[in-house]
Amino acid sequence: MKNDYLSELEMRKKKLQKLEKRLKKDIEKAPEDKIYFFNARGNAQFYRVEQGRRRYLPAAEREKGCLIVQRDYDKKLLKLCQKEEEIIERFLKDYRPDAVEEFIQSLTPARRAIIDVKYELGERFLEQMEAYAAEQYQRITNSYPVADRFVTKRGEAVRSKSELIIADLLADHDLTYYYELPLELSGGAVAFPDFSIVDQGSRKMVYWEHFGLTDDFNYSVKMAAKLNAYERSGIFPGENLIMTMESRDCPLDVGLVKAKIKKYLVQ
Repeated sequence: MKNDYLSELEMRKKKLQKLEKRLKKDIEKAPEDKIYFFNARGNAQFYRVEQGRRRYLPAAEREKGCLIVQRDYDKKLLKLCQKEEEIIERFLKDYRPDAVEEFIQSLTPARRAIIDVKYELGERFLEQMEAYAAEQYQRITNSYPVADRFVTKRGEAVRSKSELIIADLLADHDLTYYYELPLELSGGAVAFPDFSIVDQGSRKMVYWEHFGLTDDFNYSVKMAAKLNAYERSGIFPGENLIMTMESRDCPLDVGLVKAKIKKYLVQ
């Protein structure tokens, strides 16, 4: 989610370059004649100007006329693509996404102590999230016991091997997350998402739920109720809720976990 716009601009630039290459190739192959086109009662008419007079193309040359109209279209489209690509290149070259943070960090401690910086730095945001998490853990606890069988790289005990894999992959990407951080939903209910991940780009939490027994009927009923409760609280899959699932016959797909981390959390 972080810096999505930059990756989207890069993708747009590559798409334009691919289209420009195709347009240039087609323009080179097209006839060089100058032929005019107009719409006569829904029918295409072609003509060229010779000695100041119009000479309409006979039906036998209609295909050539179509190729020239296509060529003129391709030329105009090529110019638009090139102009947009130039704008994107200038933006990507000049834009410094961390300029504000770098400027504030460059201030001496004495200067920062006497001014209102009017901007919340990333580390300050993380400190606030840490304080919030500590308060939530202290105020509400999950009474369901966690065994010591599965311990993550960060030293946390989690409930399953799949959660261990997810936690370690989050850690490998240096993402700040909290395991089973209490979350108050609308209506007063409290949920314990498997992982609450700090998205510094949007300055919001992204939640990750792993459903490990989807082939169990009672478990699936509870899963559906939990998802409904999330959505009633403004937490939607594909936006701020990431989900993984498995069953006895369909284990966790680690490749999909990595893909979801890359798509939703890492840019």
